[in-house]
Amino acid sequence: MQGISDTRACAANTNSANCDGQYPVTVLAKPGVGSGACIDSQTQRFPQVFQDEKNTPLAELDLYWSPTCQTYFAHALFFQGQTTITVKVVEHSGLGYTIDGTRFEYFNVEQSSGSVQGSDVWSPMKWSSSGSVSAEAKFSGPNGGTLLTTPRYIGGVPQ
Repeated sequence: MQGISDTRACAANTNSANCDGQYPVTVLAKPGVGSGACIDSQTQRFPQVFQDEKNTPLAELDLYWSPTCQTYFAHALFFQGQTTITVKVVEHSGLGYTIDGTRFEYFNVEQSSGSVQGSDVWSPMKWSSSGSVSAEAKFSGPNGGTLLTTPRYIGGVPQ
């Protein structure tokens, strides 16, 4: 039986069935054998650091693209201690509507970590050979919550 972080099948035969929902690395709550098969020298990292009004780093949200597995995954690191974090990779459908010049777009697929206590969270992988993808992280703590998003990418290229 393949574990939730065993990415060898995804690396051997990249498709939605083999890749979606698999964790790119072994995570504390879901340890497994075969982790990391989609992370290699070709993997691209797109970091984004979020700061407060005093330029103090609050969080980092990284979107990763693995050409080997044709997958995206995200990593969030919150610098202000323990909090509740949900991290997800969202593939946008391109379908939507515009109101007063603002574009609202539906998304068709996401892979989410669910709410996790901690300060260092990985999302599951999302297979996407040609879709527009971004990462989102929601941080919830004693002083409220924040939603962070990365720019969109297709095949590792910013859009």
